[in-house]
Amino acid sequence: MAGCKLHLWYKMRLTIFIILSSIYLNSATELHELFKLPFLINHLQHHKKEDKSLTLMDFLRIHYLGNHPTDNDERDDRQLPFKSAGNLKPLDLLPSTIKEITAKKPEPCTGINSSFHPEGIVCHKSFSIFHPPRIV
Repeated sequence: MAGCKLHLWYKMRLTIFIILSSIYLNSATELHELFKLPFLINHLQHHKKEDKSLTLMDFLRIHYLGNHPTDNDERDDRQLPFKSAGNLKPLDLLPSTIKEITAKKPEPCTGINSSFHPEGIVCHKSFSIFHPPRIV
């Protein structure tokens, strides 16, 4: 009985992982272009009706590599996968906040605890650990 519940829990977690991963990949990558593959096949069949000797490689070369001739199916050509950028927007997992940082100028120390730069300039206490090498 406990093994069955564990198996069901594992399947449920795996299903949720697959759903969330596919949502992320579909929105943040070009994976959504693969949904246009049926349109590519239909467009290839349309071109094969016009020219029986056209191969898949010729079709891809015409539409993706070379200078595609302007013809009457330009609207269909733009709907092919990986032909246009589409409405891809970046997905930020972490909220981007602009934080203004104002740096305060270190105040010179007075009294016994202040340290001096070799040129005689008063340094802040936090900078006193940074000294140039000295020859003794």
